[in-house]
Amino acid sequence: MTILTKPLLYACDLSSQIGGLLIGKDPMSKKLKTHSGHLVVKSNRLIEARYKLTVLEQKLVLTLISKIQPDDRDFKTYTFRIIDLAKDFEIDQKRAYHELAKLTYDIMKKPLEIYSDEKKERLHVNWFSSAKHLETTGLIEFKISDEMKPYLLQLKEQFKAYPLQTVMQFKHIYSFRLYELLKQYEIPGERKIELAELKRILMLDENEYERLFNLEKRVLKPVIAEINAKSDLAVTYEKVKFGRKVTGISFRIEPASEADLFASKLSKEQQNLLRRGMKAGIRKMIVLGYLKEYSVEKVSNGIKVVESSKNPENANGLFVESIKKGWQPTLRQGEFLNIWVKLHI
Repeated sequence: MTILTKPLLYACDLSSQIGGLLIGKDPMSKKLKTHSGHLVVKSNRLIEARYKLTVLEQKLVLTLISKIQPDDRDFKTYTFRIIDLAKDFEIDQKRAYHELAKLTYDIMKKPLEIYSDEKKERLHVNWFSSAKHLETTGLIEFKISDEMKPYLLQLKEQFKAYPLQTVMQFKHIYSFRLYELLKQYEIPGERKIELAELKRILMLDENEYERLFNLEKRVLKPVIAEINAKSDLAVTYEKVKFGRKVTGISFRIEPASEADLFASKLSKEQQNLLRRGMKAGIRKMIVLGYLKEYSVEKVSNGIKVVESSKNPENANGLFVESIKKGWQPTLRQGEFLNIWVKLHI
């Protein structure tokens, strides 16, 4: 495996690595619900393993991994309610049993490949050894493959931990993998990867992504946009050249700002308001600020006022004034602008 830089080795126990984010010792609640506050903890070698899963398959695997506790010395039987998984994965509950049965079966047909540089060994293994669907109780019981123990249990160094909730918002198949690969290098803040190695890890089709243009258009740009919009990282990249040929990608990784973190947690309704506000000419930071302090209804009314005025040059001030004064979007087009001008002469 050819990685141009090496991640920081964490010679510390898990509790010091993740601080106050530790979860309780019970691997499932009394009601057997999934919890978005759980952590995904993986060894670096597992993060750099070679595999390709769909969006839903990755969400299920990561949800399962998040049930493992820092002090676990062996894998347990991890039990989930089908109705809870269906809700978390936005699966139609009428088809939940069938869809989840197919999902687990498909995952078991897709082993991952873990390579050891030191031992020069290549391991092919399934994520879990069994998935038992209990029709009478509406439960699924998972058992993780024993061969995965070195990569998921009792990790003291060379691992990374992050909240499950961060990646559950992703919708692009490669966002999960690239997020983990970049999260490894949050310190020191830069990661350089050869193109061939990136394609190998992500299992990208060589013919389909032979041209860098296709790789950027279909993978790098949309994935980095999603990571920046929905995660705790702010990422940029540039091409690494050898002569005139692009041989690798250099990623710059920084923690996302407080505003970015807030934006990543917006509800669908709030996200829609943010898009509408920006389209109407209101600055992103202003819309985010008012979404944080005011109800969705008040922010929506403020945006409607700006949309009614159809004057983007005064969008920011008109938006703020309309919320503070409680204006309703009922006046005819142009009347809001006249009021705004009169107030500020």
